[in-house]
Amino acid sequence: GMPIEYDCPECLNRLRVLDEHAGQQAKCPTCSHVSIVPRSTSSTNDAADHLMSEESGDIENPFQAPPIRGQTGEYGFRPHRGGQILTIGILSLLCCNLLGIAAWLMANADLQMMDKGAMDSAGRELTVAGKVLGIISLVLCALMIVFQLILVAI
Repeated sequence: GMPIEYDCPECLNRLRVLDEHAGQQAKCPTCSHVSIVPRSTSSTNDAADHLMSEESGDIENPFQAPPIRGQTGEYGFRPHRGGQILTIGILSLLCCNLLGIAAWLMANADLQMMDKGAMDSAGRELTVAGKVLGIISLVLCALMIVFQLILVAI
């Protein structure tokens, strides 16, 4: 196959990958960031050409998710927030139960995007763990409130 050249979205190192790997995950040898190999050669400098070709409708794969502009590199998928969600989940357990709501809502939104292929699914386990911790902290919070109400009633 022919090589595809693209920039690592994390460290901007120029990567060369055979085109048969287009659409698959590749690990940057410099920073170990995992990204999706784009369908064709493009760099951040020729984003204008990329937009032109997109407008004229010659997109190779009609089933490919459209890029989400301004959020990502140009293959249209966002980096995951698994670490942040897990951190919020842990904090919700340790100190502020209501943070569990944030962990739960962020995780649900991100898991939906991962299912659609619009977000890096490498963070799925972290995201699910953060969601579960958020839910546990909310359940504990609810149990504490119930327990306090019972104590007050007695």
